[in-house]
Amino acid sequence: MELWQIIAAVYLAGVITSMYSIWLPSNKLIKVLGPTNIVAQKPLTSFIIVFFIFCLFFPLLIITFIIPSRLDGFIRGFVNGVIDIK
Repeated sequence: MELWQIIAAVYLAGVITSMYSIWLPSNKLIKVLGPTNIVAQKPLTSFIIVFFIFCLFFPLLIITFIIPSRLDGFIRGFVNGVIDIK
């Protein structure tokens, strides 16, 4: 296996892990707090958009799911930002 394949596999695994630990709890909370929100109404579209954003910003997101206090703060900020979308 070549080096770029290993790096790509680790990067993709990290993005999937961050989706599981950040986006999934946020999405569940958004569905409870704002069931009429576009993120709650179109889960596949929101998943694709958030996956793309997490792919771009994964190196910055590493800190959020390593440190639990940062994770809670990020989830709160993410949910507040999504709920405020009109």
